[in-house]
Amino acid sequence: MGRLICGSLLGGVIALAGCEGSGTSHLGDGHDFGPNNPNLYVAFGDSITAGSGLASPSDCYSAKLAGMLNKTVVNKGLPGYSSGEGLDVIYPIMDDYKPGYMLILFGVNDLIMGYGEEVAAVNLRIMIQACKDNKTIPVIATLTPVFSNYAGLSSGVGRLNDKIRQIASDLDAAL
Repeated sequence: MGRLICGSLLGGVIALAGCEGSGTSHLGDGHDFGPNNPNLYVAFGDSITAGSGLASPSDCYSAKLAGMLNKTVVNKGLPGYSSGEGLDVIYPIMDDYKPGYMLILFGVNDLIMGYGEEVAAVNLRIMIQACKDNKTIPVIATLTPVFSNYAGLSSGVGRLNDKIRQIASDLDAAL
């Protein structure tokens, strides 16, 4: 697939690195974006995407990513949303914004709400396919580590992250 965007969110700071595949192309090279804006990214996810609990909106990963990429990144973080609720709004968001890229980070609320990894995995698979059908490039993220009150979800996060990696591989989506 070429060069992918890989990220790690630690302490409110995102680190990006290139993951080299075969060739020297970059994510999106040669892609038919249709009516979508190849310079527009939508960060789509739950409270982690929204930046809930951070001192300033400029501390969320979407703001930092916009600066690093020198591109527009719209933050569509929806605190408390499960992947199913995200699935309910992904189509209107793509219709409203026409993004070239959709950065997807959902799943931890599914675990908190007891829906389980399988439900989240199915919904994430549908989201990725919806992006592809829309000519938007999906970039799926694994879940961040959980701690404190949510430490008991660690094994579920690990299993869901394994499923997310497999889904990305199966659907040839950037991870």
